[in-house]
Amino acid sequence: MISVDIDPFVTERANRFLAETGYPHVKVVLGDAEHAADELGPFDVILVTIGAWDCPWAACWRPAAG
Repeated sequence: MISVDIDPFVTERANRFLAETGYPHVKVVLGDAEHAADELGPFDVILVTIGAWDCPWAACWRPAAG
């Protein structure tokens, strides 16, 4: 699981709390998700928690099986 956020306060805090609570498999990355996601994918699911008027991440989705 990967989380990308542009705010260093958010990413540092998330990394600290995830480590403290035993979730080492969650990777928190500092960056603009519009560009960072290109290097981190492909993804099965992309959850956007801000207003998104268009979807620049469509190319990052894993192709559907079968």
